[in-house]
Order: sequence, then C-alpha cells, then structure tokens
Amino acid sequence: MKIALLLLWCGGVGAADSMLHSVWSPTTDNCSLASAPATAKFKVSVDRTVNLQALSQMNLADAGHGFAFPNGNVQVKVSYGANISKALRSSDGGSTWSVVPQQAPPFATRTSSEFGQNSFATSWGEVLSITGFGDHVRAKPAGIKPPSANGSIAAEMLVSTDNGLTMTSRTALLYLPSALKLSNMAHAGMVELKDGSLLSYSYAHWEGIDGFTVHWPTYPKTGLPKDRTFVMRSIDRGLSFHYLSTVVFDSSNNTRNCVLTSDPHGSNPACTVQEGFNEPFLSALPHPGATGGLMLQMIMRTGGSQATSDPNGVVHGPMLRSFSMDAGKTWGIAQAVADRGVTPTAVMAGNVHVVSYGRPADWLMFSADGGVSYSPWCYHDGGGSRYDGSNYNSVVLLPRGDSDAENAFRLMASYYNGSVMALFFTVTVAPQ
Repeated sequence: MKIALLLLWCGGVGAADSMLHSVWSPTTDNCSLASAPATAKFKVSVDRTVNLQALSQMNLADAGHGFAFPNGNVQVKVSYGANISKALRSSDGGSTWSVVPQQAPPFATRTSSEFGQNSFATSWGEVLSITGFGDHVRAKPAGIKPPSANGSIAAEMLVSTDNGLTMTSRTALLYLPSALKLSNMAHAGMVELKDGSLLSYSYAHWEGIDGFTVHWPTYPKTGLPKDRTFVMRSIDRGLSFHYLSTVVFDSSNNTRNCVLTSDPHGSNPACTVQEGFNEPFLSALPHPGATGGLMLQMIMRTGGSQATSDPNGVVHGPMLRSFSMDAGKTWGIAQAVADRGVTPTAVMAGNVHVVSYGRPADWLMFSADGGVSYSPWCYHDGGGSRYDGSNYNSVVLLPRGDSDAENAFRLMASYYNGSVMALFFTVTVAPQ
C-alpha cells in the first residue's frame, strides 16, 4: 500500500526520531487461533474462548469493552446506542462471570456499572471514565453540547471509588480552541503522568484548517470533515482539561483525488476515502530518555468505514502511531503501523506491548521493542455483519494467579463476531 497523505508534524521530535522507520507492510486475512506469534523475545499461546453473550443473555450484537479494576475484578461492558448497555463481571480472572445489575427506572436499559475499555484507575483511588456524552441522561441528540459562555465544554465523567460496584456522574469541563469542533468523547481514555496530571485525548475537526474526505457513494457529495487527534491535560484530577497539543492532522483539503492507492494484493480499492485521524488510544511506555521515564504512543484509526459496505471486506487507511518524548507537548511524525484498524486498545504484558484492533476480522499485535515494530495476529475472521461499530475490540491484562510463572502474563481480548466473545491467551516473555 502506498501512502500519499500529507502528514504534518506538530512540534519537535527529539529523541523519537531514531525510532521512526518503516515497520508496516500489508497483511493477509489468514485467521487462525493456531497462528499465534512466537519470537525469540516472547510467545503467545491460546488458553480458551468464551461466549460472553450466551452467559449474559445480552442480546446485543456488539463488541464487548473490557476493563480490569485495581482489585483484580474484570468487567466487560456491551453498549448499543446511547441508552442501552449491559455488563458482566468476573472476580476470578475470567473463570466465572456474573451479570452486573441494571440501573433503576427510567434507565433500566443501562447497566449500573458502565466502565469499559477507556476507563482509567488513578493513583488516588478513583476509577474514571469519560462517557462521550454531555450528561448522564443522554437526551437525543446524543453528543457533546456546544461550549458555554466561558468557552468550556461539559462532558460526563463517571467515577467509582469501590472498583466499579457503584458509580457517580460528574461534569468534566473541557477548554479547547474555539475552531476545534468536538462532537463526542466516546474514545477518550486517560493516562497519568509521574507528576499526577492526567492526559486525555479525542478527535475533532479544526474548522478552516483540516481537510475533507473525498466523495464515495454513502458519503455526501461534498465529503465529510476530516478529524485530527489532539491531547488535553488536567492538573485537578479530571475536573477540567485544557488543550495541550495536536498529534497529527491532514491539511490537504483533498476533495477530489485519491489519497491512497491499492497495494499489489488488492488490500485497498483503487480510490479510497481517508477519514483523518480518529479513535485514538494512548499508551505510556517505559523509556529512560523520555520525560518522567515514560514515552507516550498514540495509535489512531485513519479508515474503516468503507469495509462495512464492501462485500469483499476491503479496508482503507492503515492504523498510524506517533510518539511523544516530552509528556505530550510535541509529537513525532505519524507512521503506519498496521494495514487497518478501528478503535485500538493496548496493555503491557511485561515488556511486551499488546494492541487489539479490528475490521475486517479481529486482530492482536505484539511489540517487544517499545512499540517500534509489531508482530500481527489475525485470530478470527470477523464473521457476522459489518457496520460502523463492528469489530470494536479490546484487550485487558488479567490479575496474576498464585501459580503463574513470573514471566507469564494472562490476557483477555473481547471481540465481535455476531456475538460477544472473549479470547483468553498468555504472553510468555523470554528471560532478559
């Protein structure tokens, strides 16, 4: 696949320069549980798969969003629309599951614990999750409300101090440039820096700068606004966030020409739509040369919608990643790291960075060199129907058991195939 995109670098690159090189190539959809990668630095083995939908009788054909609480409890939340959700919880590393109670009327269609893949456990004992909506009622039309008179945008923040058994809702105030047109925060996770500040992130269209997608049959003739990925910082434990930096954007304003061309394997159509940079996920990776000893890596979707309508399952737009060595103030050049990918999530299994992504099919990829290069694994061919929300997968690190080897890390990937499935697997890291 050839990338003809104009990727703009925002700020200095510094020590990240030496890490940025071509590590991506098109892959084929030879999906099998038996094809888990094994390298000299780590090996991946499959433990079992579980049908979570059958356990919970969820009757929701959507992906399950997993999260591990500080006490080791694991939860999978399934949402479908703004006001429909259910959840399962396990207190024994996924061996057994119980259904989380629903909320009281008039919100009986929603689970009483809505913590999922973008939730974050802080050092001060709170679990936080930005829901992506303006308030807990989620009156239609759902989404972020316009800025108030002082320029702040109100977003709903869910809070728990008892590992998700109960939750409260409060407002987080976002202070962004007025031209940055934010519509939702549904993929806004968080990381905590060594100084106790929080970084969160999302995507939006910067009016007057960001371009527009080329036209294709299901889009308006004028195209749609392209997104940029940006970062916000909070120094008051998530009560407010202020714009910090843009990770990457495309200012080409391309409304006619193709922005990607097909590779020899036909992984992409000859002319494709490029969405900008959205559905990001931020990881903090250990690095001695970075501020506070943490290098930040942002992984972003650039395409995926066309795969929902094409019967051949073609996908356009590789998944990109960018590094920051200075706590998110500046970012290196964004580069393709996989040939596809919607709603990536990631965890550390020892020194191995594990990333979940999908569409078409369900994928994991593994890096033992700090997110520079990855070994991809298509473990399931996807199945079921495709829509803009399918194959929204997630991965969580499970609590350690008494019998676990020191270099073995157990994980769970929740994924979609017309049901809600969970893949349990182990990453065994070679001795250092």
